[in-house]
Amino acid sequence: MEWSIVDSLESNIDAGQALATTEEKEKRKELNDPRVKRARVSILKLEDLEMAMRKLKFHEKKLLKKVNFIEYKREKGHREALITRRYSGICKMVQKLVHILKQMDPRDPFRIEMTDALLEQLYNMGVIPTKKSLVKCEKLSVSSFCRRRLATVLVQLKFAEHLNEATTYIEQGHIRVGPDTVTDPAYLITKEHARFYYLG
Repeated sequence: MEWSIVDSLESNIDAGQALATTEEKEKRKELNDPRVKRARVSILKLEDLEMAMRKLKFHEKKLLKKVNFIEYKREKGHREALITRRYSGICKMVQKLVHILKQMDPRDPFRIEMTDALLEQLYNMGVIPTKKSLVKCEKLSVSSFCRRRLATVLVQLKFAEHLNEATTYIEQGHIRVGPDTVTDPAYLITKEHARFYYLG
């Protein structure tokens, strides 16, 4: 009787330790997460600043309300990195699809149909130059998508000298693609639209 109680107690203790270790592992994972690390570092920096600095006077506080030393205007809120990440996600999906298609039997009708559909879609978007083989799809990069953005295409066609100028024209509504006025500089131009630009 006593031994069974001792055994059950030991098993309960082991279960408790296992639970504790899983909780510890989860906490460690959370702490190792780069976003959490960055947040902790920024909080620590702010705390260090507060400790090192004297209390600001009224007029100093008032002046510093209008200034942001954490994010600079030229960085544009790290928007470029977000855009690049989004396009690289699309590239990865295409590359994964190509990898799956390559593993299939070359004479499989489904593989042939899907390959043709993928090549047709990417060629019509203007992302790949030819629809001959899947090799072009494998080498797909973020820059191939960025080249098809409206602002970049306008610079290529010499509608504008610089990207900033092209972006300004688009945002002000001076550019039409077909019958529609486009105000989004990130608008992707397909091969279909390639001949229908109007400067208004």
